[in-house]
Amino acid sequence: ETALAVSVLAQRRVSLVFHFVTDRGGNRTVRQPAILGDLVDELNGIYEAQAAVIFETEEPGNEVKLPFDIVDAVYEEKDLMDKRLGSNWGGLIGRRNWEKVFRSNNDARSLNIYLTPTDTPAASNDNAIPYVDVMNSTCVIEDGREPLEEMLPHAIGRLLGCPLQLKDRSHLMFWDATLRRTGDFIPRSCALTLNRN
Repeated sequence: ETALAVSVLAQRRVSLVFHFVTDRGGNRTVRQPAILGDLVDELNGIYEAQAAVIFETEEPGNEVKLPFDIVDAVYEEKDLMDKRLGSNWGGLIGRRNWEKVFRSNNDARSLNIYLTPTDTPAASNDNAIPYVDVMNSTCVIEDGREPLEEMLPHAIGRLLGCPLQLKDRSHLMFWDATLRRTGDFIPRSCALTLNRN
């Protein structure tokens, strides 16, 4: 005998603030505020039906001028058990400097997404790991070859408390630095976590 578990979730609205970063040397993210409407639609297409989470943003985003230069913003941290392996978790280069930026620019009522330039041309930067700071509701995503519409839904899920998934490629929270995310499925346990108010 098979049983089907159904959960009816109350709608949760989540505010997003996008920060378009320029470093001290004048290097600006290649991403433009005009993309925000489509990004939010993409997020809502994934999250609304499966987890009753609706995202909102106020265009045109926030322009942030850094008091330092960016070489790279995000790096892949090493596995705790085997330092030869990556962990699929992003670390932040110059973390103390970035924490000052977050204190000055973050909206405490929102998830804060920083879109940053990198020293490598965006078309050739293969860094596909976002930096996610759940405690400060902050995410940093470098310019790169990985499409933002693939990275952002996964990063938002992590910001809202869903655990990283390393086996099921159909799962929204699946991530591997080489295989990337390929699915949008949100299982019930993750939907319940996402929908907490």
